[in-house]
Order: sequence, then structure tokens, then C-alpha cells
Amino acid sequence: MEVQGEVKRLVAVLLEFTAGTPDAITAAHEVAEAQIHLQRVLALKSQITGEIQEALGGLPEPAQPASGSRRGAPLAAALEALSRLERYERRAYSRQKSAFRRFDDVIGHHGET
Repeated sequence: MEVQGEVKRLVAVLLEFTAGTPDAITAAHEVAEAQIHLQRVLALKSQITGEIQEALGGLPEPAQPASGSRRGAPLAAALEALSRLERYERRAYSRQKSAFRRFDDVIGHHGET
């Protein structure tokens, strides 16, 4: 599977300068999976943003509300999807941040700058 290959590649990069202990390997997998997950969320967000732009047909005309046009339903659906995805994106960023912190703790960079 393509995702598993990407996870393995990122884990190898993360472990390049570490001892490669079991804890470091586990933490590196968590970082890699969180990163790939976030990339997928951001790609979907980009797609939905494109759908919104397409539904608007460029810049919206202020005198014509979208809800009264034939593009209103697709636009409303895309905006709702974007809203849900943005909440999901925040959780993905949080997961990534936690994974990086765990990895940093495991490899021994406690508070180093």
C-alpha cells in the first residue's frame, strides 16, 4: 500500500540520527502516521476549497445570494464539509504535535533548543 511505504520512508528519515530503540521506532511510526494523516486532510481541504470556488463561479456577486441560485445547494454542502473538515484538521494538528513531543522525549531532546 502506498501509505505504508510513505510511513516507512518517514520512519527511516526520523530514525536516521537516533539509536533506533523500540520506543524510538514506535514514536517515529506515530509521527509518520500523524504527518501522513495531516497531509491527507490538507489535500482534502484543498479539494473542497476548489469545489467552493467552482460553485461560486469565481467571485460571488454581492447582489445575488448563492442560496437563491442553482449553485446554492452544492455551495452549502461544500461549506458544511469544509466546516467539518476544519474541526478534523485541528485534531490532526493536535495529534501530530503530540506525536512529535513523544518522539522528542524518547530520543532525549528534553527542552533543548
